[in-house]
Amino acid sequence: MASLRLSTCLLLCGVLITWCQIPGGHMPVPVDRADVKEAAKFAIDEYNKISNDKYLSILKEITKAETQVVEGVIYYMDVMIERTRCEKDQGLNSNCSYCQGQKLCHFKVLEVLWKHYTELLESQCDEIIGHWVSLL
Repeated sequence: MASLRLSTCLLLCGVLITWCQIPGGHMPVPVDRADVKEAAKFAIDEYNKISNDKYLSILKEITKAETQVVEGVIYYMDVMIERTRCEKDQGLNSNCSYCQGQKLCHFKVLEVLWKHYTELLESQCDEIIGHWVSLL
């Protein structure tokens, strides 16, 4: 009887570990999840602030997303961005058209909700030339 309880307990623990994210572990998440989209938007806004490009870039597609529970949540995202014809000092508007130039970016964003704190920890973007990625 005790071994049956132990087996049941171990099985239940295994199921819970599979369903719940373990603090410190990376977990793949759907790219269309609302919090992932918000993290990607934040990352692109921050990227636009720090890039040397005179034009704004916008989100084309989130291709991969993972989260890691730490003090808050770290989002690891691979994102395709497109360059617009809108200059940074003008901001985005409905007249912005897309310009040739796509980049594949890897963003790492920390969000600590209870502190109302979000930070772009890493940003690496590489030009896409045809079907190849050119490391800048």
